[in-house]
Amino acid sequence: MKSVINNTFKIINPEKEKPGLIKRFGKHTSIDGCFLPFVFIGILYVSIKKLFGLSQHEKKGNYITFNQVDLSYTQGALEQKINYSDMENLELHFNSEDFIDDSDYKEYSKIQFTSGGVQSLFHITGNKIKARSSCKKLYENRINFKEFRNGKRVFLGKSKKYKEIQELKKKYGIEW
Repeated sequence: MKSVINNTFKIINPEKEKPGLIKRFGKHTSIDGCFLPFVFIGILYVSIKKLFGLSQHEKKGNYITFNQVDLSYTQGALEQKINYSDMENLELHFNSEDFIDDSDYKEYSKIQFTSGGVQSLFHITGNKIKARSSCKKLYENRINFKEFRNGKRVFLGKSKKYKEIQELKKKYGIEW
């Protein structure tokens, strides 16, 4: 029996968004206390929206989701589903820090594939747990794809030795 895949990543515009920037302020500067009033105001704002029923129940923005047999994405009003069997060269590139100014690897996480002769590329943001979970479900469902972390080929976020790679290729029917 195949596992259910249901992991959603936010699609970002690399020209406008810096997904890891808040991490940088929290980790690397001495002005952490300055953010406390903004956090309080944000919590208050969300609470007031919920209290008066002003929040929308659907997701705003652009998202890409790994489903059981397809990958679906929304960009504005456009909603698209593409079966994995119709894809070629599906690749998931995860950067451990998304994009932080002082990161060693300055590249956005991304998903890319070709379908019907058209190449698609989505810059995404998410977390390590969601990325690993998505990849695990894809491997279990024997979906043909390649996983990269910081530009290097990996399996569930970790580098593997030659012998391990051969076993994984056999077990999951993957190409390396």
